Amino acid sequence: MPRVHADAAVQLQCGGSVMSSATTNSNGVFDMALSLLPSIVSTLLSDCKLVVATPLAACGITLPAGGGTLQSALQLLNPGGLVGQILGLINIIPSGFSLVK
Repeated sequence: MPRVHADAAVQLQCGGSVMSSATTNSNGVFDMALSLLPSIVSTLLSDCKLVVATPLAACGITLPAGGGTLQSALQLLNPGGLVGQILGLINIIPSGFSLVK
């Protein structure tokens, strides 16, 4: 079972720029809101990543020699249902975090 980390800073990074950031709650959950055109969603899914900006040592994670950064690609969860489609809302989630050196 994955470990849950409260108060961890996470960033949405696209092309090296931070587009949005959030902090996890006591359950390790976070939300980010972005204003996007529907045509940009495919770019978001292919060219952006979610990065844990909090130093991993602060999360109590034992790192292999050389350290690294936890990051994840993104995936579309669902189109947001009928209301989400009317309002232009979509749900995007991390596809799975891995340690990148």
